[in-house]
Amino acid sequence: MNMCSLPEQNEDRGPWIATLSGIRFYIREMNLCDIPLDDMAHALSMNCRYNGHISRHYSVAEHSLIISEILELWGASRDVQLQGLLHDISEVFVPDIPRPFKGEITGFKEYEDALLHEASLEFDFMYPFDERVLWLDRNIVRNEAEALFPNPPEWTKDYEWVRPMPRYIGLDAIDAKNEWLQRYEDIRSDSMGN
Repeated sequence: MNMCSLPEQNEDRGPWIATLSGIRFYIREMNLCDIPLDDMAHALSMNCRYNGHISRHYSVAEHSLIISEILELWGASRDVQLQGLLHDISEVFVPDIPRPFKGEITGFKEYEDALLHEASLEFDFMYPFDERVLWLDRNIVRNEAEALFPNPPEWTKDYEWVRPMPRYIGLDAIDAKNEWLQRYEDIRSDSMGN
């Protein structure tokens, strides 16, 4: 239930987390429209994939940026590119829980789906996601693991290589945030112009 029409931040609205700018995200309300995009990009850029068990910082923002760029290389529409950029937007508010744990946490998938549905309404993209977004997100773990683990886990062979990779993995958090925001603006301005 989106409560963006209630600007006051108070305990009556239930449990919340604070964003970088101090605005509260109310867990039950999913008040995405209250949260500045800059806060969202910041959180994604600070959130490290694979729970940080990799050789260097690799953010959810950079992962999402790469997915969106690959979709552009594949000739996907702007909406599908936006889906790629925002496919992990729920991780602004809930942690990146790696497979296989995500499926074992009761209620997590349902909350994440509800949050992604709210995000699709707020940011105007189709949800559930296009199959290409799902395929990329599922399989890019092979490319990522080969680049980021000193000794890539054997599970990497269970996934397909993603080609082409548009960039080398390795943005710092500030660059990942800025490039993610720029990509969002570029997709939005192109969408508005078409």
